[in-house]
Amino acid sequence: MLYAWTSKGDENICVNKDKQTWMKSASGYWVGVWNDSYPTEAQLLRTYMQPGKWIPGFCKDETWKLPTPESLNPQMALDDDGSWKFVPMREYAWYTEEIQRRRAEMRQSEEDGRVLYYYTVNPLQDIALLIRALRINYRLLPEVVHMCAMFTRDDVSTAYTKMLDLDA
Repeated sequence: MLYAWTSKGDENICVNKDKQTWMKSASGYWVGVWNDSYPTEAQLLRTYMQPGKWIPGFCKDETWKLPTPESLNPQMALDDDGSWKFVPMREYAWYTEEIQRRRAEMRQSEEDGRVLYYYTVNPLQDIALLIRALRINYRLLPEVVHMCAMFTRDDVSTAYTKMLDLDA
């Protein structure tokens, strides 16, 4: 059985091992990409995208929309005391909570009138969070990120800064 994502004008679904690279995922499924035509931002975007910040430089200098907790449209919820409050959409609460946790772990200081933020960099956790956050807007698999050499260390750092809202 073959599952594939198509995009408008690109309905070519087949296995051609001479022209594709295939990789077995840790979960056991196989992922393939065309050697001469990696998927683009436009091909991977979901029908309904959440607002966010545009991040340049991924996958051959394309720009991708990265949702941030502040950009996700919260829902109105009735609190125990009868007052209304905004809460993250249930499906994205994990993201809001993770960013809040990471912000709480940051230190900050002031030098020459500028606020400086210090946080621990953990590339493995940061790239996993980045891919999971991008999957809110894109049909993106970790294997595709790997095969397309989508991110550099600096790309992840730039995106992480935007996720934490430190680029203002």
